[in-house]
Amino acid sequence: MASRIREFARDNRKHPTDAEMLLWEVVRNRRLGGLKFLRQHPLAHTAVDRRKMFYIADFYCAIARVVIELDGDYHIMRVEEDSARDQLLAEQDIITIRFRNEELEDMPPVKDAILAACLGRSVPSHPRPPSAADPSLLRKEG
Repeated sequence: MASRIREFARDNRKHPTDAEMLLWEVVRNRRLGGLKFLRQHPLAHTAVDRRKMFYIADFYCAIARVVIELDGDYHIMRVEEDSARDQLLAEQDIITIRFRNEELEDMPPVKDAILAACLGRSVPSHPRPPSAADPSLLRKEG
């Protein structure tokens, strides 16, 4: 099961949406506040029947435990499912911030919201540049 999820996430990374490509250029390589973001990152949770379930986050900052979701037209019909997913992640101390794809047309407020969400969590006040980063923070979680 987990290998299928990883393969699905890998395929999503190979075929990003236009909105994902736009935001990835802003957050990749610690370009936003020195924070490391992963894209199309699987996050596990345990279902009520104790089965291990996975969600794939559009973007994930592990050190801040923040998920960024980009919502296109598809999500208009998925408000309840998205809300349930956000609640399950919140129960794991992972917050979710959502942006409609159209919001990325005005990037400064999007960047500000992401930084506020991430830096409002347990993130060092002065994240290290990539060359001096703690190697333990570079490992993928999950």
